Order: sequence, then structure tokens, then C-alpha cells
Amino acid sequence: MIDREYEKTSLPNGLTVVSEHIPNVRSVSVGVWVKSGTRRETRHNNGVAHFLEHMMFKGTGRKTPRQIVRSIETLGGNLNAFTTKEQTCYLVEVLDEHLSRALDVLGDILNRNNFDEPEVDKERKVILDEILMVEDTPEDMILDLFSEQMFPDHGLGLPILGTPRSLANLNRSELLNFYQQHYKHDNVLVAAAGNVKHDKLVKMCERYFQMAPGASEPEKFSQATIKAGDFVFEKPISQAHICLGVPSFEYNHPRRFEALLLNTILGGGMGSRLFQNIREKHGIAYGIYSFLDFYFDYGSYGVYL
Repeated sequence: MIDREYEKTSLPNGLTVVSEHIPNVRSVSVGVWVKSGTRRETRHNNGVAHFLEHMMFKGTGRKTPRQIVRSIETLGGNLNAFTTKEQTCYLVEVLDEHLSRALDVLGDILNRNNFDEPEVDKERKVILDEILMVEDTPEDMILDLFSEQMFPDHGLGLPILGTPRSLANLNRSELLNFYQQHYKHDNVLVAAAGNVKHDKLVKMCERYFQMAPGASEPEKFSQATIKAGDFVFEKPISQAHICLGVPSFEYNHPRRFEALLLNTILGGGMGSRLFQNIREKHGIAYGIYSFLDFYFDYGSYGVYL
């Protein structure tokens, strides 16, 4: 039997540390989760959370962008990040003996970032290419359109990458303002799993995560108006991509596990009812699946084909 221990500590400054001890491995995975997703944006600064994620790897007072990446990859580890509607996560995977160095790198990019203006201008072009790439991928684009139609005039309906128009509004000042509002100790959770001792992890986090003092502003989420109806976006391609759905449970709803089970049965894989009937039996569509999106206070359940 594998002995696993889950421990949680809230530091006096508000930072939360969670770990799972898995003694039969030699690796550690660490994620630094920040409450700074798209729903905290407006149409004016849409995409700023994702832009910040990119900028965290563009140099600090101690390391160049190349040195940031090589400080982990030369150890055989992986360093990455992603942004969602409600969080941004910075993650690293290393051997257990390199945990301290990994946390040093994560703390450095989160606490001592330069946000140099030339790098901001350069990265804006990169993200614009990323937006255009989504527009060239109908399967990704239709999901953005689905969220926009279900949650109009609300942060949950905004695209994570932003738009070309909102991207033009994002300068160093906008990035710093969003960073100073949301990258606070009480808005951050450090989670680690692997061959890690919780007490040592807590001491390392106290050492390496020294963000600006002060608490984040209390979350004041606006109420979303769920919009029903249909929307058609014309695009000169050979396929029709369709997404339909309904409001569903928030992430901590007591019936969320039933919803997950239903999703698996209906469209969770090649053995699901949708796939076996629509594709395998009738050959109507190349791909079809169902999906669940859980948010703090809302949710959606949909089908894509």
C-alpha cells in the first residue's frame, strides 16, 4: 500500500502551502496557483492575466530569460505555466534533490520581475500570433464563442488570450497594476506532490516567496446573466463546428460528481454514447465530445462536434 500524506499550512502572511507526500518516487511537482484569471478582467484589459504569465519568464533582477529556463532544464526538469478563467499556474517538475532550486526560480520570477518595456512590446506580438492561431483553429475558436454567448458582459465570457483590440491597451503600466492587485500572498497557493517533506516545503516557501506586503482586495464577483439563444459565425472552411450547452454546477456543488459521471457516460471518450452513435454507428461527424466547466459560482455543460 502506498503511504500518502496530505498536509496544509497557512502562513501568517496569507500564503497557503499544500503538499502530498509520495515516498516511493524521486521527483516533485510544484504548482504556484494565483487567483488572477480572466474573470478579474474587463473588456479594456482583457488578456492581461495571460500576458502577465508570459512576462514572468522575460527576466528578473537576477536572471535573463534564457537563464530562467536553463536553471531548470539543465537539471532535467520542466518549467511551464498556464492561465485559465479563474487562475494562473506556474509549475515545475524536478528531482526531489532540486526542490529548493526550483522554488528559488519560481519565487524569483514571481517576486522580482522586471517587466521591461521592450520585452512587453515584443511579447505583445507573440500573443497576437497566439490569438490568430486560435482563429485558425475552429475547434478552439468555437469554445471561446460559446463562453462569450453564455456569459455576455461578464469576465467568464471573455477570451483568455484577449483580443487584438484589448491587447493594444496592455502596456507596462496596465501589467504592473494588475500584478500589484492580484499577486499577493493571500491570493497564492503553493501545491507540491512527490518525495517532499511538508515542514521543509513550508520553510522554503517562507524563504523564496517574498511578495509585496499588503492584502489583496476582497473578491467582488459580479453576477452573470446567462443568455439563451443561438449564434452563427460564418467562416469559409469545409466543416461546420457546433457547440451547444446549458448552465451547470459550480465547482464545489454537492452534485458535481454526478455531473462528472454523466459527462463520462455521455461524451467522455471513444466508448461514450455520443461517440459510439454519432461517429461509429452513423458516421455523421469526425469528432464529438461533451465537457464540463466548473467555476467558483457558475458552471457550464456542453457538447462539441
